[in-house]
Amino acid sequence: MRRLWLMRHAKAGWGSDDDAERSLTGAGVRGAADAARYLASQVEGPLTVLCSSALRTRQTLEPIRAAMTNRVHSQVLESLYLASESELEETIRTQTDQVQQLLVLAHNPGIGELASQLAGNQHGPTSLGDLFPPAGMACFALDAPWTRFNQGAQLVSTRMG
Repeated sequence: MRRLWLMRHAKAGWGSDDDAERSLTGAGVRGAADAARYLASQVEGPLTVLCSSALRTRQTLEPIRAAMTNRVHSQVLESLYLASESELEETIRTQTDQVQQLLVLAHNPGIGELASQLAGNQHGPTSLGDLFPPAGMACFALDAPWTRFNQGAQLVSTRMG
């Protein structure tokens, strides 16, 4: 069974005029490290990571790569920078059948909206997207191929910050 992990970048500061170059705060660095330890304990086998090109997402990826040593294959994609829900869906659909564990590391509102859409009413009356804090993540189990990943996705776990 495939696993899809959706993750928002860790907490970033506002010290740069260029949004794409905003870096993690001290709390963000700690949050990214905590998230990396959690992922390393949850993911069996290799993990494919699709990461936004923004500095804050790349900095969030660093401790994940370190915690999972040789088990991470990552790709930085400019198309994921501030991607909408539908743009994220299209990127996920391009994955090959060999990918069993996929982490998409991107931004709100797109990442939270996609998580909420996939969770449907599995998460209760509050939208999952409304709860997606920095370094938050949701994991979905999938029976379908990536081309139809949103058909029957089951929310397995969430880690909200």
